[in-house]
Amino acid sequence: MWTATSDEDGTPADVFEFTSTGKYVNYGFNCSVASTMTYHVFSGDIYVTAEVRGKGPIAIVFRPSPDHRKLTFTSPRSRHNAVYERLAVNPCLKPG
Repeated sequence: MWTATSDEDGTPADVFEFTSTGKYVNYGFNCSVASTMTYHVFSGDIYVTAEVRGKGPIAIVFRPSPDHRKLTFTSPRSRHNAVYERLAVNPCLKPG
């Protein structure tokens, strides 16, 4: 599980995970929506592909820090960075 710990754009922090089956699951910033996309790793970067119906694909690219404790996303629109760090547990999962 990952969430933003720093965001130069001030966007609300999503919670997301990467599964061992090649899926990126984003729970949104308030855990109300779970969207699933595919991801792959190329040259050390993590590429998430989101398909916009009727439009085409959008790529989300995360760059891991050397120690793999953080991921950095650079917005292609604003050129600002968001930094994500691991969470110990998924805050979006309901107990029971």
